[in-house]
Amino acid sequence: MLEALPSEQALAWVVGHEVGHIENRDVMRSMGSGAMLALGMFVLSGESGSVESVIAGGGGLVVLQFSRERESEADADGLKTLVTHYGHAGGYVEALDTLRAAALGSDDLPSFMQNHPDLDDRQANLDALVAREGWVVEATDPLVAEQW
Repeated sequence: MLEALPSEQALAWVVGHEVGHIENRDVMRSMGSGAMLALGMFVLSGESGSVESVIAGGGGLVVLQFSRERESEADADGLKTLVTHYGHAGGYVEALDTLRAAALGSDDLPSFMQNHPDLDDRQANLDALVAREGWVVEATDPLVAEQW
């Protein structure tokens, strides 16, 4: 990842995004949601495999929606990290462009089956947050391997 990201601010956005997951306890929440769905499937499924399959499929979609919501929140956390640390929001577009370049076919799945929001949607949401908050987007500093 370090070799792929073009700027210090792009890296800071990614780190802020991941720290947001930790601060928001997203892994624990996802595990809790998954456990509740598993319990519900066990209680409702009985002996019928077809009912279980329908419930499992629907439950999986609920977990994916939950995951996409958490990703959107973590994206905003990454943006707040940029603004807090650098005083501007530059870098998130570069990070998303890097993710786009690495995505290789992930857009083949319908959006409701993906665990992350569509990258264009993510950028549109972040662009809207930048505009709403009145944050500026400034030039970024190159990420030079010798610095790390």
